[in-house]
Amino acid sequence: IRAEVAHGLQKDPEVLAQVWVLGVLQHVRTNVLGGGASSKAMCAVSAKELQKQIRAMSGLRVLDRGQQHLVDGSFFVPNVCGTIAAWDCGSSGCCGRWEPHSFLLLGDGNIADVTADQFGSCFPQLWWPADARW
Repeated sequence: IRAEVAHGLQKDPEVLAQVWVLGVLQHVRTNVLGGGASSKAMCAVSAKELQKQIRAMSGLRVLDRGQQHLVDGSFFVPNVCGTIAAWDCGSSGCCGRWEPHSFLLLGDGNIADVTADQFGSCFPQLWWPADARW
């Protein structure tokens, strides 16, 4: 089975790139944050390192299309993790807050984020493709 999977990956550079990007996300998280360190306030340095690592891997060009943008933006943190999102709030009031956040936007339009978990346990440590609504 392993040989069949490896052969299939060689035939489809996009699938191979998707596998690689998850490895790069894990590598960056481990090397920037260490084993059990918190990701709180580490998003900018982590996103910068992720950008550097992805630029170094020519096999990822099918995903980033030669373009990655380090975004210093915001992240919506719901009051109750996972139950209410910003787009569900309506005019009655705020059901969360916006926090500053940095992440990497790839050329294919997908977001790669290795520190979203700083906003609560309902967000993954490695988020790719991350949900842009947050």
